[in-house]
Amino acid sequence: MLSVLLVDPHSDTRELYREWLQMAGMRVHESETASEALKLIPRADVVVTETVLPGEPDAFSFIAGLRRDPRTRTLPIVVVSASGPTVEARARAAGCDVFLAKPCLPEQLHLELYQIERRSARSRMARVPLIRSIRNLFRRLG
Repeated sequence: MLSVLLVDPHSDTRELYREWLQMAGMRVHESETASEALKLIPRADVVVTETVLPGEPDAFSFIAGLRRDPRTRTLPIVVVSASGPTVEARARAAGCDVFLAKPCLPEQLHLELYQIERRSARSRMARVPLIRSIRNLFRRLG
């Protein structure tokens, strides 16, 4: 089950996405600010964030900080924002993986998260033969 962290200051937006994603079988955690979100990061498989967030850090610093931290460097980050191309460029430069323009229907976000989940599953499966090979090697040496 994919665990999604929604970071958005607007409760109605979080509610809309939360209800849709929970019906799709995902676990959803919510935060209004990036500082609150940092406490929930260990529970998340993917982060979905707005670019306009109250307080510190701002959304771009939040994203960049996740990319700098070895524990969250590969955590998928989706940005959903009503802002234009300049903000999209800043979000991508900070390290977001996907940028979705608002209005963004929950179905569209769900599709992106589904694709992220599939890529992650393929990546995990690609490592299984390597792990088996290493285990077999140690058994033979052992």
